[in-house]
Amino acid sequence: MPDQKDFEESTSFFDVFVSHSSKDAEAGRLFCDALESEEFRCWIAPRNIPAGKKWAEAIVDAIAVSRMLLLLLSAESGVSEQVMNEIDQAVKHKIPIFPVRLEEFTPGSELSYFISRRHWFDAYPAPLAPH
Repeated sequence: MPDQKDFEESTSFFDVFVSHSSKDAEAGRLFCDALESEEFRCWIAPRNIPAGKKWAEAIVDAIAVSRMLLLLLSAESGVSEQVMNEIDQAVKHKIPIFPVRLEEFTPGSELSYFISRRHWFDAYPAPLAPH
């Protein structure tokens, strides 16, 4: 039986869902830390996936209660099926998507379909922190 903390976690909201390739995990953590230092509530995998919960279920639930999806764009995220699934869920729930390019990168047709009409923020060249 879920305890009170589990219930509160599952029924709360997040300001930002951070979508990224696992190969961009460090960048995801940096953005998450910066946003949380400004009092934004972030959800990021794997940090926020409760023990024993299925990854897909946790991600779908988190996107549904998030106010926006921060999409960290890179060559890796551009070919990630998981990232595309997260974008699809955001569109399904009418959650705004904010794309941030981590490197010079041109999205393929599937990704472009979802984000081509949105303004992108460029967070390169390295180091990432100043951006």
